[in-house]
Amino acid sequence: MAHLPGAALPQPRWVPGGRLLLMAAVGAWLSSAPCRAQSFAFTLDVAQGLQFGMDKPRTPYLFGAQLAPALELERARLSLVFGPSYRNPDWDFPFGGQLSLFVPFAVKDLGLRLAAQGEYLPLNKSARASFGIVAEAFGLIRIGLWPAYDFQLKRAELTLSIGVDLVSWNRLIAAGGDGGYHPR
Repeated sequence: MAHLPGAALPQPRWVPGGRLLLMAAVGAWLSSAPCRAQSFAFTLDVAQGLQFGMDKPRTPYLFGAQLAPALELERARLSLVFGPSYRNPDWDFPFGGQLSLFVPFAVKDLGLRLAAQGEYLPLNKSARASFGIVAEAFGLIRIGLWPAYDFQLKRAELTLSIGVDLVSWNRLIAAGGDGGYHPR
């Protein structure tokens, strides 16, 4: 194909998700730290909170239960999220994804998890983005604060969550209290 001086160059055609794949490949290439084998998590969280920026409903209440099967690689976690959610006056069943990074304190499995989450709410035809600061203790208990934004209703939300990692609890129960428990 001949190129004339001053003519626009043809733009590359991306396959769906091609940019995301390219960013993931560059990120993997730039990562120089060796990674340990992957592990899995399966978290269950229950949250309740408030909606802001609305006249109605008079009781701006939120409630939800969320399951999140996840793949862990070092301190990073990539999760699918889904579960029922009540946003006064309607129920919905949001699903989406979450990316988080665990920042340990002095003890290896005690720290904060910084999370970014995006969800689609199919019954309300809405999307929600949230960011969480979650305190974790050995994967056994999680307590989080989640500011969020609903794009359809253009309102802010704030929820408080409490949850567990079912895989860590399974490891604890399987160890039978013999002192051989290692959460991760």
